[in-house]
Amino acid sequence: MTVQFTLSASAYRCDPCTRRQGTVVSELVRMIKAPALLNGELVGDEHWGCPICLEPKFPVKKPRKPRSK
Repeated sequence: MTVQFTLSASAYRCDPCTRRQGTVVSELVRMIKAPALLNGELVGDEHWGCPICLEPKFPVKKPRKPRSK
């Protein structure tokens, strides 16, 4: 039994902002859409988003903490 995988990769761009600006918008900024302070620490869902329209595009993957044995 043979399993084949196909990987496709392309450069990211924010299509709505690219059309509006007339130039390719490919930058991303790390952001928290609805930040809150909890006991002095910033909490909220982090995303990579477009710096122009500020729409979240991709969730930020947080590293897992190693389990203690």
